[in-house]
Amino acid sequence: MHLPEVLSRVEIWMRNSEESAEKLTDAFLSSASWTGFLVNLLMIAVLAAVGEELIFRGILIKIFHEWTRNLHVAVIISALLFSAFHLQFYGFFARLALGLVLGYLFVWTVPYGSPSSYIL
Repeated sequence: MHLPEVLSRVEIWMRNSEESAEKLTDAFLSSASWTGFLVNLLMIAVLAAVGEELIFRGILIKIFHEWTRNLHVAVIISALLFSAFHLQFYGFFARLALGLVLGYLFVWTVPYGSPSSYIL
């Protein structure tokens, strides 16, 4: 990704963040033992996924819905934050789309409050 010259510092920061994330991912995936694999599976696949769902879908959508009184806006803001939270900019739009899908799945399947709050 090449940004205009005015945003060169932002581009450098984005590139450095991507490289740091790649190093971290490589460190997690470099384990050669079954124990390391199971620990990584628990930390990356289970704890992170459950934690993200609880925060971005379980808490933030409800908060933003209460603030804005608009379920679509709540899902969109939650998805934007979900994507930005990862600090991996080259996959921002794909992760944003995933956040939207997961947000709407949550809204349509997990009731909180009155049923009328889900009328889109």
